Amino acid sequence: MDRVHRRTTARTPGCPRGTVTPARRSNYPPDWDQLSAYVRFVRAQGACEWCGAWNSYPHPVTGCRVMLTGAHLYHDTTNSDLGNLRALCQRCHLRHDANLHARHARQTRQTRQIQAGQTQMQLGDL
Repeated sequence: MDRVHRRTTARTPGCPRGTVTPARRSNYPPDWDQLSAYVRFVRAQGACEWCGAWNSYPHPVTGCRVMLTGAHLYHDTTNSDLGNLRALCQRCHLRHDANLHARHARQTRQTRQIQAGQTQMQLGDL
């Protein structure tokens, strides 16, 4: 069996693993922890709803330990209807959110450029 890769990430002190960080808590409903636990462990029975990887076991593709997450299908954290939520492993969740993450990164870069007094030249400016 291949070695299981574990990545250590910094966590916010006092924020249990698998919960929303305090800085983003206001974007989620007050009962998010209970909703997320229900979706991950009752409805999905501890497995990713897209690829079937089991929580706390090595992922069948990556070999990394799986941690199920509660994912919003339509990227609206205020819509916590059970039809909008899925239990996903990190791999499936990151793939689902890839375009959203890329858009946010682009917006952040543009904002920083503007704040630094830099602007992008448009093709018509040449």
